[in-house]
Amino acid sequence: MTMIDNMAGFGYAAGITTATQQRSDDYIIEMSNNHFYGETPIPDCPDSRNGDFCIMEDKYAYLPGMHTPGVGDLHVTGKSAFPIYNHHSNPTMGGRSVNYGNKFINFNATTPYGKNNMVFGSNKYGSDYTEMQEFFETTFTNVQTDAIATLSDPTPGWANKKDCGSFPCTAPWNVLFSFKDTKWEQIVESNAQRDWQIIANNPGFSPYVEGCNLQKNWNAYQCFKDTISILFFENDDWDAIDRTLAPIYVK
Repeated sequence: MTMIDNMAGFGYAAGITTATQQRSDDYIIEMSNNHFYGETPIPDCPDSRNGDFCIMEDKYAYLPGMHTPGVGDLHVTGKSAFPIYNHHSNPTMGGRSVNYGNKFINFNATTPYGKNNMVFGSNKYGSDYTEMQEFFETTFTNVQTDAIATLSDPTPGWANKKDCGSFPCTAPWNVLFSFKDTKWEQIVESNAQRDWQIIANNPGFSPYVEGCNLQKNWNAYQCFKDTISILFFENDDWDAIDRTLAPIYVK
């Protein structure tokens, strides 16, 4: 698959059926040997004076996906609710996202109109849990360091009775991208390492992790510490959806 100049590029929402399966890592979404291209010479706003269609938005090649309860039909049987990258369900605690041999090519940090033009972004509907995004043998060709990622903070509006109670859901602060056997071409800076990680700018955690450095443009930390992982625990009480146990601080 080749994806070029996307506003919201690759992402997924894969269904898992039973409660036991929803806690298992046996269910894997794998994406291999794809090419992602950044901004092209074709303008986003050709000429507004003569009524040309004009769209100026932030762009991301890859948005983290997730596994969700239930399985839909294999083939499309009706209209999908918009936006398509909204998963329309709570995520499961199981499932893995594994990516092999993908290439990201020609990314500058901004478009000519001053919008983000990034390889990685955040799914703005991912409020509860984002599984670790695992990348192997990824190639970055002519990709600026500032164009690697821009991650989002939790949305304050999530702090409501329907979603997360009085405390906003914190999935965006617990994001982890893991990269192994990475290749860098054309732009090779000092932080262009073979094995590395991205963690969100979690103010209660990230500044204290040895081997991690703040990348301000990413709103995230770049780490060189392969022992980083995601710790999660779940309330198994019958009213877990309605009764919150948050925030929880671990020292």
